[in-house]
Amino acid sequence: ETGSSGSLDNNFAYSARTSWYPCGDWGSGQLSDFDYHHSPATRVGAGWASSAINRTGSTEFNSVRVVDSGKKLSLMLPMTVDQYRVNLYSIDASIKYAGWSWTSEYYFRQISDFQGAAIPELFDHGFWLQAGKFVIPEKCELVARWSRVEGESGLLGAGTESSDEIAGGFAWYFRGENAKLVIDLTRLNGAPIDSATLSIAPGDSGWLLRSQIQFAF
Repeated sequence: ETGSSGSLDNNFAYSARTSWYPCGDWGSGQLSDFDYHHSPATRVGAGWASSAINRTGSTEFNSVRVVDSGKKLSLMLPMTVDQYRVNLYSIDASIKYAGWSWTSEYYFRQISDFQGAAIPELFDHGFWLQAGKFVIPEKCELVARWSRVEGESGLLGAGTESSDEIAGGFAWYFRGENAKLVIDLTRLNGAPIDSATLSIAPGDSGWLLRSQIQFAF
């Protein structure tokens, strides 16, 4: 039981994650090259997670969103569907050198084994790319980001839809990597997420000018 937000089902979830550092000392663990590496530092990784999601656990059943409207999958399914399975896969690669940083991540999502209705297997995939450069070491970093998702979930297998995000801005660090001011300008073409923290609602499209103060503990 998770309180007023709903309940969990009794299905187990499984996940695994591995990372490898081919060369260099990665440093403090953040994506930005705060340590201003004098030789390249690299990291690659992969992850997987899987769970059967049952209608008895409303918290989980209502959490999956589709591409590109951001609607809850549960609202699009026939009421006869009481369970489905989600498999998530990810791969990533990052490099930091001389104040520059580059991170790329690719995700794959498979939704299948629908019980209660003849719905085909749904496949979504997408990527996230971010580049940064410290113009003032340990203080001011220019950043750019591009992400895109494409998939069949929004039309329940009848076709594919996609959404994009492209953004640029800067970050000003005023307490090491633990506190920073971030200002960015973002162009959205559909948003398959619902995040008050990011000021993004499902289906958002257009320009977003955003300022945030971020703390890490």
